[in-house]
Parts: sequence; structure tokens; C-alpha cells
Amino acid sequence: MSSEAFTTSVLIPTSGFISRRDDVFDIWIGIQPFELDGETVSTEFRFDGAELPLDGPSVWRSQTFIFPANPELGYIDGSIYMRNAHNPADVTRIVFGDQRGDFIDATLFVAIVFEYEAVGFSNTDVVLNVSLEVRNS
Repeated sequence: MSSEAFTTSVLIPTSGFISRRDDVFDIWIGIQPFELDGETVSTEFRFDGAELPLDGPSVWRSQTFIFPANPELGYIDGSIYMRNAHNPADVTRIVFGDQRGDFIDATLFVAIVFEYEAVGFSNTDVVLNVSLEVRNS
């Protein structure tokens, strides 16, 4: 089966949060519903196990964190559900911006590995800009 290019412009973040779990952080980013294959897709990105400074957002502000791709030690376990599959998604970099109350601006650089599940799309990169709610767990 040949792979087609995925139009990343449909991946529009609607909301997101980051929460601590033990000594790592999990990130969820909701995506605005979009049309694919004649159907409405409602999905989100899940990124589990981000190793960030435990002091939280006051330390993250204006900082960039680099992560390896799965399966290298220190990777963030990520995915997005499309075409009946959890497609791996590797966060390679997070750039944090301003913090306002319980929210911190973040830009995530993500490599979606569509070819792993053979869903018909080529692997692609996407940049997600989102204000993450910092939740205490």
C-alpha cells in the first residue's frame, strides 16, 4: 500500500493539560474535530512520561527540553488515534513560554510515525502550540 501525505493543518489544538505522575509528567492535547475519509475524527495526543524538572512550570518558563525518539532511553511515550490505530508520536522538543496562573504556553515538536501501523499515511512532523493547564495529581 502506498502512503499519502497527511495534511497536518487539521491538527488544531483546542486544550491541553500537563500533570505529574511520580517523577514524570503526562501531557494531553485535545484536537479540534476534523474530516477524514468522509467521517468526523475526534482525537487527541497523549504523551506519557516526560522527564522534566520536578519544580514545575516556574522552572520550565522560557526553557527548551530535547527528547529522543522511542525506543531510546528518556523518550516520551506518545500517540494519536486515527484510522482505527494508535499511531506513535515522538515529542522531540518542548519549548515553554509564558506562565499565567495555572497555565503555561508550550510548543511541542512531534514526529508522527504513521507507517508503524500502516494506516496509509507517510510519517510526518507537526508543531503544536498550546496553553497547557498545569494540574496537580
